[in-house]
Amino acid sequence: MPNEIIDALEKYIGKEVVLTGLAVRTKAGPAILLKDKQIVFVENLLEWPEKREGKQLMLKGILSKEKIIPDVVIEADGAISQGASGEQLILRDITFMKDCFQLEKQL
Repeated sequence: MPNEIIDALEKYIGKEVVLTGLAVRTKAGPAILLKDKQIVFVENLLEWPEKREGKQLMLKGILSKEKIIPDVVIEADGAISQGASGEQLILRDITFMKDCFQLEKQL
């Protein structure tokens, strides 16, 4: 099932998209958590502004996919580092960011 979710976004790689999700803080940096539980990292943002973190946001940008989180490493002594396999989804060149609460009030 998780591969189906990723595959659904794959067709938008390199294209401008509008994504709505929860602004979350991760060890790899700010991201939005989509309704289907997919994480999309936000480029060129060190952290969410305090008023935006934990809020539903709408972001517009170019969707890309690349390796930003190192792979898990298992040392000879059995110690395991944190990491993630594969590439991660990233939203680049963001042209707007809106709180969904503000959008609902406007409707």
